Amino acid sequence: MSESCIHHSYIINLSILSRLN
Repeated sequence: MSESCIHHSYIINLSILSRLN
């Protein structure tokens, strides 16, 4: 896996978590 792909999914997870809170 490329780092950019991991970084992108990490940002998506952050946005999902912020929506849940």
